[in-house]
Amino acid sequence: MFTFKTLMEKKTITIPQEFSERIYNTVAKRFNVKDKYRLKDKLDGAFFLEKQILRLFPCYFIQKVLNIKLLDENKPLFCTTTFEYQNDHCFAIGTNDLLKIKIPKVNNVDYYMIFHVVESPPKVKYVGKISHKKCIELSSNSLRQGNNTVNQAPLVVTQLTDLQ
Repeated sequence: MFTFKTLMEKKTITIPQEFSERIYNTVAKRFNVKDKYRLKDKLDGAFFLEKQILRLFPCYFIQKVLNIKLLDENKPLFCTTTFEYQNDHCFAIGTNDLLKIKIPKVNNVDYYMIFHVVESPPKVKYVGKISHKKCIELSSNSLRQGNNTVNQAPLVVTQLTDLQ
């Protein structure tokens, strides 16, 4: 049996143009603009698009590599970021900044799976995982040291060196 590490390690997946275009077009339609280029002229549109890409590209990766259905073919912006793999409850996190990875507060998660997302050309790479327990530990250490890396929204802000 393959382990998660063997399946995921050093794998970069190029996102098919059709998949990324569906995301761009759906978000553009939602903000009532013609295309993704005009969408980026709107601050809230650009922010929303980035948020969707950071959420959907890792789900695409997991669905392709682990064969776990996370995406909804009928709803381009819908995906499930939590999944179970080998009896562990996992949560997929996309980031475009490996020096500042924001780990959200999520209940009933054993591991956070971190993916590096590049919008152009669209690709995603698995970079590592971090346990919920380790996040709590890092969070409490940051608070004790007076480090401003922890704020109310994320559980912890970490970096690539903290990942397994």
